[in-house]
Amino acid sequence: MTTDGSHLPRYTLTIRPNAPLFVDDEICLEITARFLPRNGDQLNFDGPDGCTLVADVTGIFHYFDVEELAEPQINVEAIAHPSTEDDANELLDPVRLIEWAQPFQFVAATPSPQSVAAAAGAVDIDARKPDDQTWEQWAQQIRALRTTLPAIG
Repeated sequence: MTTDGSHLPRYTLTIRPNAPLFVDDEICLEITARFLPRNGDQLNFDGPDGCTLVADVTGIFHYFDVEELAEPQINVEAIAHPSTEDDANELLDPVRLIEWAQPFQFVAATPSPQSVAAAAGAVDIDARKPDDQTWEQWAQQIRALRTTLPAIG
């Protein structure tokens, strides 16, 4: 089981909105918690600025690979609950997702490559996050560039 330094289980949570704008739209979070969710569980995240995300767990997958993984990997799949669909769609923006996840001590945002490329392209920078930059630093850079670009239209 993948664990952090305190030996708590860690898993990847992938949440799909009910009506994604693009086929690959998803919210990806790395969660550290005392317990792993079960199929059918509902996960509630009361985030900052009233942005609440509720996810209904639809599947749990355990991966074991002797050649590529030092520890088993756990992936939890979920769909956004209809009551929080608007907030889920808001969190498809990688900058918003990173900023939203920051106050949670047990949650780390992992934006999808396609959302990172779209956000970077919109401010005309390289679509990849530099290796020496944290996601939080990357989000701050994108946020700063968004506020300095002239409005289109």
